[in-house]
Amino acid sequence: MPADLETLQGSITQERVASNDELCAAVSTGGPFQLFTLPKRGDVTIGRSRDNDVRIEDPSVSRHHAVLRVADDALSIKDLSSSNGVRVHDEKIASNVAVPITVGQFVKVGAAVFVVRPRTSGARPRWIWEHSYFEGRVDEEVARCERTGASFAVVRISLPRSVSTGQAEEAFAAWLRTSDVLARYAPGEYEVLFVELEPREAETAVQRLADELVHQLGVAAGEVRTGIACYPRDQVTSHELFARANAQVRGGSVDRPAVSSPTPWPPQMRTEMERIAASNASVLILGETGVGKEVAAETIHRLSRRAGKRLLRLNCAALTETLLESELFGYEKGAFTGANKSKPGLFETADGGTVFLDEIGDLPLNIQVKLLRVLEDRKVQRVGALEPRSIDVRFLAATNRDVEAQVASGRFRQDLYFRLNTFTLGIAPLRERLGEVPELARLFAESAATDNDMDRVPSISSGAMHELTHYSWPGNVRELRNVIERAVVLSDGQPIVPDHLPLQKMRAAVMAPRNLARVQSETSMDEAVPTGRFAPIPRQAAEEFDQQAAVTQAPAENSEQALEQQLRDLERQRIVKALDEAAGNQTQAARALGISRGTLIKRLDQYDIPRPRKGR
Repeated sequence: MPADLETLQGSITQERVASNDELCAAVSTGGPFQLFTLPKRGDVTIGRSRDNDVRIEDPSVSRHHAVLRVADDALSIKDLSSSNGVRVHDEKIASNVAVPITVGQFVKVGAAVFVVRPRTSGARPRWIWEHSYFEGRVDEEVARCERTGASFAVVRISLPRSVSTGQAEEAFAAWLRTSDVLARYAPGEYEVLFVELEPREAETAVQRLADELVHQLGVAAGEVRTGIACYPRDQVTSHELFARANAQVRGGSVDRPAVSSPTPWPPQMRTEMERIAASNASVLILGETGVGKEVAAETIHRLSRRAGKRLLRLNCAALTETLLESELFGYEKGAFTGANKSKPGLFETADGGTVFLDEIGDLPLNIQVKLLRVLEDRKVQRVGALEPRSIDVRFLAATNRDVEAQVASGRFRQDLYFRLNTFTLGIAPLRERLGEVPELARLFAESAATDNDMDRVPSISSGAMHELTHYSWPGNVRELRNVIERAVVLSDGQPIVPDHLPLQKMRAAVMAPRNLARVQSETSMDEAVPTGRFAPIPRQAAEEFDQQAAVTQAPAENSEQALEQQLRDLERQRIVKALDEAAGNQTQAARALGISRGTLIKRLDQYDIPRPRKGR
């Protein structure tokens, strides 16, 4: 039995359930326990499937394993013919027979330990990760969902300063699922990764979580601020997801660019933007994710004759094909089921202004045909309409993809490509313009200080600036802004020092610029600098990392090959150690490392580590 659960058991007396008790279930699969809220009465389903009230992600637990019945004066549990059974008093109970249990009594559900306890009883909360680990998990989730088509959500939560850390973590532990990842963003600031949730489910979960926090902490509803970004509906990279969630929790508009602060464009690029803005021609903006394509579009609009009109921003990758057509072109009453009245399309609402089509490379082919017609005729035809309507808009488009390669493969229409790129504006990645980092960092620090109602803008120490200017910035300007915003919160008005930066990630992810061209030629622009190449290293391994990788004192002096080999050696040692401590149990070893079991198996093959045999 885990030591923390033994401590918990000692603090709970065996007693009947009183009607006014608030109960929760504590579950452990070998590590720290997680808490689940229980109703005052009713049935609670237990199992590995997502649709259970208490979800236990362990291979020993069946998809629908057991049912806990909570009554006014009693508790009972029933095994639903599970594979590995339910044990009460260390004896396996019969299937489909309700067996009485008591508060504080330990029950085995498969290999997991399950105990009902008073919610008010003091107990150690679930594991709270550091932000650097959380970033790595989100990167891994993006990669996984790109392959599987699944969804997830990144959530930011800000609590009032009057709430203690213990109060906050107890409240989180009582509500979050086992599969959710909870991390500390800054003092009073938390972040949650909701895995395997559709956007609507995630939004409902966030609202329930906010209500639960208000109830548990005894604060006003307005004092708990939340922000949510869903993959792939809202954004498709970790840095974009963080930026969106951060903007929401600050109360900013999510329709604004993630890097909307004034950008110190180099004089040559500023001149080119002014020249482009003077015309009415379409513009195609190219560059990796996060380089500032949306800010460039905003700059061109602001410098143009259309500056007083609307700038309509549309993310083509975030809209479904059906929704895209009805939203862009509008529809007439009765055009389809649910069309109870006519609705103008977004193109019509931007009449006289500018339309910015982000991620144009993800536009479906049938919509490309309709968009081409709009570009040629400057007319739109609503769904179900007989006649088109004239509009006066200028089109700006952006993509991180190689459009010419898409044209050659038939995924993007050549005629539309020629129509869009009357002007082509290429924006270099931030690693190729590191000289802009100091000014950008100061601008973002000023913006973050204003957003957080600080009396003064924290300065950036020389040591912190050295770290900022010696990092490759795979997430480009958007990543820089995220890093600075968090540093400002952590500094609390004092100068920003290296400890306020995610040094573990920044020092481990350095890539020599000379190899980036080769990498980019083999991948899409977004993949030019790999992220999450190594398993994330939790904070407790940071000291070991510093000693063995030897990159903390002079990261720029190490060659790329030496850095990568040191990191690989370190990771291999961590994997071997985790397997030894888990007695060869790959699931427990993966959990200790903070990675999925599938990722662990890939690492075993990658590092030529023998697969442990069952029964080891």
